[in-house]
Amino acid sequence: MASPARFFRFEQEAGAMVVRQSASVRLQQPYHNMFPLALQGRSYVAGYSRRTGTVDFYRVGMRAPFVEETGHKVGVGEGFDVVEPFVIGNQLHLLCYTSSTGVFEISAFSDRFTTIGLYKHSHTRGPAASTGFTTVKAFATSSQVGVMGYSSEDGRVVIYTVSVVPTSPPGTSPLIMSHVWANQWAKGWTRFAFFRFGREVFFLKTNTVFPNVNIDHVLDGFAGTAEVGSHLHLDRASQLQDVQPFQLDGDPWFATYRKTGITTLNRIHGDCRGWTTACSFKSQRGGDHLVPVPLGSGTALLVA
Repeated sequence: MASPARFFRFEQEAGAMVVRQSASVRLQQPYHNMFPLALQGRSYVAGYSRRTGTVDFYRVGMRAPFVEETGHKVGVGEGFDVVEPFVIGNQLHLLCYTSSTGVFEISAFSDRFTTIGLYKHSHTRGPAASTGFTTVKAFATSSQVGVMGYSSEDGRVVIYTVSVVPTSPPGTSPLIMSHVWANQWAKGWTRFAFFRFGREVFFLKTNTVFPNVNIDHVLDGFAGTAEVGSHLHLDRASQLQDVQPFQLDGDPWFATYRKTGITTLNRIHGDCRGWTTACSFKSQRGGDHLVPVPLGSGTALLVA
């Protein structure tokens, strides 16, 4: 069944955010995960269906129809809780995670829309246990790729590194994951939005059990995280469906979305202790996903 969505493209003009395009979009089906990626110099949005086990790809452009089906489908398997892209060694990869088993499955992804090799990792006991994560996010520093797993049910948080090894058996990806840090946070954190200031990695997160909004800094060498700002004001934070980061003119921004269709674009301050809301507008009602896509000199948003 086709799923309705809306497309918007924004640019900054004389210090103000201006909507350049707005269009209705029909997606092939509802998706459990949606994310942007770049292939062969072009912008795409990918959607993963837990029911079919496939990732569908849509090309995003600056002219009508703006978002169009490519016909490319990649089978990664049914029932994953997270499907997440990341780049290591100049190679795009897809990370697939199952919460109940704690298994990470990582495959390289080619420009021909095929997966190459497979690496699996899990840890069942101790502080590095990989089961039960409600948030899994891959992110890159200047020299390393990390994966953070967090459980909103009990507050466990773990950071793993992903590295390239010299060789691997046929059919497997030359990767290795290692646990480097674990901690106990409060339960209830959700809607993590990772962003960069220069070479440093930060993330915004919202707590719905103990109402709070934080910005944290990932320490060098994945030695942990440090709180930069706490009890920050994010309008109607408990009602948000999705929060997603993006870059615009070299600055970190984030977008928020509520099921009512209200969407905001926010520029993060240099001290990471607040932000300025550049605009608020009505997008698509009843959506599940907010997908920012770099496009030309601006940013596009797909609300689905």
